[in-house]
Amino acid sequence: MSNTTTDAAALPQAQDRTLGDTVRAYYVLTKPGIIYSNAMTAVSGYIFASLWHVQYLTLMSLVGGTMLLIASACVLNNYIDRPLDRRMKRTQKRALVTGAVSGRSALLFALGLGVLGFVVLRGINALTVVIGLLAVFSYVVLYGLAKRYSVHGTLVGTLPGAASLVAGYTAVAGRLDLTALLLCLVMVGSGIRPAEAAGTQTKQNRQIWVSAIEDASESIPSADGRYVAFTDWNTGDLGIRDLKVGKSRRLTSNGDWETSGYYDYAESPAVSPDNRQIVYTWWIDKERRAELRVLPVNGGAARTLQRSATGDYYKVFGWTPDGKQILVVRRLGECQVALVSVQDGSAGRPFPRDHPMEAYGVINV
Repeated sequence: MSNTTTDAAALPQAQDRTLGDTVRAYYVLTKPGIIYSNAMTAVSGYIFASLWHVQYLTLMSLVGGTMLLIASACVLNNYIDRPLDRRMKRTQKRALVTGAVSGRSALLFALGLGVLGFVVLRGINALTVVIGLLAVFSYVVLYGLAKRYSVHGTLVGTLPGAASLVAGYTAVAGRLDLTALLLCLVMVGSGIRPAEAAGTQTKQNRQIWVSAIEDASESIPSADGRYVAFTDWNTGDLGIRDLKVGKSRRLTSNGDWETSGYYDYAESPAVSPDNRQIVYTWWIDKERRAELRVLPVNGGAARTLQRSATGDYYKVFGWTPDGKQILVVRRLGECQVALVSVQDGSAGRPFPRDHPMEAYGVINV
């Protein structure tokens, strides 16, 4: 399966939702982009095997069954990823996070889609059914685990997409052979990043991938490339990793984060030019208020530079070379880009929206 996801736009509150809103919530939960791309992949496999001698009933069954099974897998993936989705702004408006769809309803929806998909593909042949079920397993279980614990999660994520191509082939051929294997390898190979194929990474990629291993979000490496600050998504705490020696340590202690409802956590941290301080956003409560904080790396209490109102936020982009200011995107009623003083939290005049990035004078954007 492709790893492209479709995020829900802002969903109305429960008391304001209409039937159309509910239908849309369930529709988005199935990740339509993934459904359509894999349906097209399955059709490609079918056309390749049939040499354009199309049996339209079989083709329609293949497309319908594939879409239903993939939709089931995507809903299950959304259900499993609820704790992670609550922590990232990009996914906080998904239906299972906002409550537009309950967890129980999502599971029943996934089960219904899966059963229908199984029945439709069973009308083609048993081998195609097995391949479809393996695609669901590889996406929900293998990819679901790999993306949490390995930088090569996207490689594992190519397996379900390859299964769709092979399913299209077996819908015609009714067997697994060398051609089916080659089709699978072509799909998997197309998803390998150059760095993964060569077994090497650039310095920048290595820093980003180390962040991924630490289950981090939006981490910005230090100017000299030695340190990277990160959010530990198991606890919501802020940490720092020394890339030279390969060791990490926690800088904040958040306690039982899951019990608190996935609030009170760090985000978008950036290490200062002298590697002595980290500036970051701290989400402070369920009202979605945020603080812009700075924390000494080697001990000491965090200082609050600014605090937002409900629903507003800060995103840190980096430090100025002298370590006296940070570049921040602020949503204080409207989005603004400004330099904020680390000493007293005062902000300069917001930059024009068309201001070129290189003109900010920030070293680790």
